[in-house]
Amino acid sequence: MLRDLLFCNNTSGATATMTVALDPDYIEESFIPNGAWTSGLVVPTVTGGTSPYTYNWFRPGGGGGVSLAYVSNTKDMAFNATGTDQRYYSQWQCTATDSSSPVKTASATVTLAIGFNVSAYPEDSEPF
Repeated sequence: MLRDLLFCNNTSGATATMTVALDPDYIEESFIPNGAWTSGLVVPTVTGGTSPYTYNWFRPGGGGGVSLAYVSNTKDMAFNATGTDQRYYSQWQCTATDSSSPVKTASATVTLAIGFNVSAYPEDSEPF
């Protein structure tokens, strides 16, 4: 019995897992006057793996309307967009890679919902 207890908790050779969480993982901004919008930072948190980590941000589906405010390999990311009378939905993925051998990777996604409104009226002058 003692032998079973000693060896059942042996984790040598076990592969550590790695996860990435993004905060926030959803950003919604509506009725932005015609012009530019810039989000706050989206911060990835890595659990597991071996630091230091490298980061890569990209848009899995491609497309336009929203662009990166900073280079794609920075840890914390801000997003910007410009538009007229449109609503953009886009997803951005952050992939973190650790420094172990063999390397481990993990990804997480943030969704942006951004609406531009070129016909914004002052409250007292809204058309009927």
